Amino acid sequence: MIFVFNLLFLSVFIINSFIMTDADFGWALRLGEDILRTGIPMTDPYSYSMPSHLFVDHEWLAHSAGYLLYSIHPLVLYLGYGILLLLAVRIATKSQNKLWQLINTLLVAAVLLPSFIPKPHIISLLFVVLLMKMLQERKYSNYIPLLFIVWANLHGGFLYGLGVLTLYLATDMLQQRKINTCSIILIVTSFMATLLNPYGPALHQEVLTSVLDPQLRWRISEWRPAISVINLSFILTMGLYLTLVLRTWKSHCWSKRAVFFVTFLLGLSSLRNFALWVIIAAPSATSSIEQVVQSLKRIPGSSVRFNQLLTGLFLVVCVVFIFQLRQVELEIISRDSARTYPIAATDHIKQNDYKGRIFSTYEWGGYLIWKLPQRRVFIDGRMPSWRRDSAPPGESLDALGETYDIFLTKRPLTYYFDKYEVRYVLIPKTLLHPNANQYKNAKTFAQAKTFAKQLRSITRVVYEDDVAVLLERKDL
Repeated sequence: MIFVFNLLFLSVFIINSFIMTDADFGWALRLGEDILRTGIPMTDPYSYSMPSHLFVDHEWLAHSAGYLLYSIHPLVLYLGYGILLLLAVRIATKSQNKLWQLINTLLVAAVLLPSFIPKPHIISLLFVVLLMKMLQERKYSNYIPLLFIVWANLHGGFLYGLGVLTLYLATDMLQQRKINTCSIILIVTSFMATLLNPYGPALHQEVLTSVLDPQLRWRISEWRPAISVINLSFILTMGLYLTLVLRTWKSHCWSKRAVFFVTFLLGLSSLRNFALWVIIAAPSATSSIEQVVQSLKRIPGSSVRFNQLLTGLFLVVCVVFIFQLRQVELEIISRDSARTYPIAATDHIKQNDYKGRIFSTYEWGGYLIWKLPQRRVFIDGRMPSWRRDSAPPGESLDALGETYDIFLTKRPLTYYFDKYEVRYVLIPKTLLHPNANQYKNAKTFAQAKTFAKQLRSITRVVYEDDVAVLLERKDL
């Protein structure tokens, strides 16, 4: 059964990776290639809106390795990330009770299904599991600083890991009511280890800027609060894990309790953090189940009834997993790369060699960086938290905020296009021909119509297909 699950897990991950390309996938590949060819850039190499802005890539090593694997074959990259995610799930859900292990594995997998895309955040899911294992099995704790050296160069989640490490060891010292010199040294050396990166402390500042940016919570989908999403697997996992851990509360050490509940609160704050909480909480739930099993052995007949209960729970979890899998399938269909990205339009631009800057959407910026490397973009997935108090002439203070202003037509479109010397506009066809069914209320539909009307008045269509439309300014 476990082998079948592993095969299904990797198959879903790979299929999802081939069909549903993430908006950041393109620029990540291009950046990995450029790092290997010319070194790590220190200012923004891809946008014309903020080219002088300091650029800190907190995933530089993952991007470089990702490009190498992708250049061999995309399947190699997808399989690599899939194996890392599967390894994280298997470590987190390991149990002596095989039926519970299967239940827990299905639960965690159901929660992580939205994470089934080849991105470096998978590395943090694995590393936070390894960190908790090292903390609980103290013979491996001396290797924690080495873990953080690697982690800090692969993904910004290392800062989350430092928080978990500090919370765990500080709570342990609080329980013992004494200062543990070894714990203090471990915290300090782990922090110092994260400074061994190309950017030094600027890396920490960049990650903190993103993590503490309140605008990301509602502008970027993966940063939305988990409580804002109605998800059966989330609800079932929260209810089950909280019930089990509270049921065996006294058996868990203070450190595990603190990490469990603090990361739970962080998990509610964003979808990305909720996935981390589930990976951290899964072993605690397993420990609780195994304690319940041991206590029931003293009661005649209770073990049989408990196994029946687990069997019923297994059937419920299977239904939830299948339902979530179906939701992912629908998402894949709706976000098929061929229907989502301007594939034919970029080919047309290459063939005709249009001269001049192109304005496009946030979602398409990364794809254009990948497919049109000779051109800069206005906005892409690296830039949502980039803001500054001053900028050179012709550059933006806040590219994402200005993108919203453009689509809301806060000023005439010619103001923005003149400022950034934009000649062409490449947007989804639906933005040029808005339909009321695509918008959540009359206000946003009215705003979309205003943008489309103003855009049509100053541009002419030079290319159009079922997905994208390329427009050129009439006055140039």
